[in-house]
Amino acid sequence: MKIFCEEKKETLNLTISARVFENNNGHVLEKIEEIQKCAVQSLPSHSRIGIYVYPRDTLHFSILNIVSFDLDVDFESARRVTEMRDWHQCFLEFVKVEILEKLELPRELDIEKFYIPDEGEIKGSLALNLKVDDSLNKKLESVKKQARQGLLKLGVPVGKLEIKAPKSYFVLNILRFFGKRDTFIENCDAFYAYIERETENFPITLKLEQPILVVSNSYLSNSNPRILP
Repeated sequence: MKIFCEEKKETLNLTISARVFENNNGHVLEKIEEIQKCAVQSLPSHSRIGIYVYPRDTLHFSILNIVSFDLDVDFESARRVTEMRDWHQCFLEFVKVEILEKLELPRELDIEKFYIPDEGEIKGSLALNLKVDDSLNKKLESVKKQARQGLLKLGVPVGKLEIKAPKSYFVLNILRFFGKRDTFIENCDAFYAYIERETENFPITLKLEQPILVVSNSYLSNSNPRILP
């Protein structure tokens, strides 16, 4: 079996996210780090050069993506330009009052399984699925609908405003597989066998208590991503 690689992409995102270490105890982090380690060790040794392992302080799942730009300049330059926009300061106050304070937290989310595309082979990343219940889905839809109107009035470019829960799951990426477009890692049977076995140990429950507004690249690997609160 194969794992398909992805090319690194340059984006700037203003997103409501939850970092695992800010919402959960050390046991949960240790379990995720164990999965990362064992998954990498199950791959052919020659394939590990292009693997990005999310560090503990960047393990996160996105909840609501508010603004997203594809970049043709470096991330820090784009961040400075964004912070100089006329709408930026009003945007921060709006997010605090109209989004973060309306999410009705805390919540608990079960990690039920790994994300595997319908085709059956992983593309770009190994991710864990966090189940979003109907109550949280409805709350997010309500917040999103109201936020869109308010943000548009402020002049915020919210063309890609979206809840980050495809098929009612938040996605917690734990590994990335980088390479040229359409390249792949071969002989991954042991890797797929490992994650199939590990699925039997779920659910693991994550807490969602303290979501934050971040400015981030595609991997939350930039410095000082946290903006609010």
